[in-house]
Amino acid sequence: MLFYLATIIIHDFFRTSDDTKTVANPDFSISSTSSYLDLSPLYGNNVQEQEAVRNMKGGMLKPDNFSEHRLLGFPPGFCGLLITFNRFHNYVAGELERINGSGRFGPNPRLSREAAERKIDKDLFNTARLVTCGLYVNITSQNTQGRSSI
Repeated sequence: MLFYLATIIIHDFFRTSDDTKTVANPDFSISSTSSYLDLSPLYGNNVQEQEAVRNMKGGMLKPDNFSEHRLLGFPPGFCGLLITFNRFHNYVAGELERINGSGRFGPNPRLSREAAERKIDKDLFNTARLVTCGLYVNITSQNTQGRSSI
């Protein structure tokens, strides 16, 4: 499992440009990631990639899906670990919606029904992403530094 986690960490920090269709001579020394432990192989590096993996309902991700399709050629355990993070995200989003602490994820009466649903979905997604990334950072720090970041 450590090697699968290490592979996710590596691909979270480094992703060389593969823009060979629009750029004649792409610079492969430039990384297109955020340089944060933000699970970009799961969530994507930009809004378009993020929307491609989202279900757009209840803050959920599409089941058993991840953004980085270049990694399908890696050992199955790597993809399995990303799918585990996907399922954890969906679990957290479902629990947040069920608990709805302080009415944070309730409809806003000042917005139209569609706008209120989009806002709830966005808030649930971003909060579940924060929780999932927090778990990921904690696991990473425990495995690399031998201590918890919490």
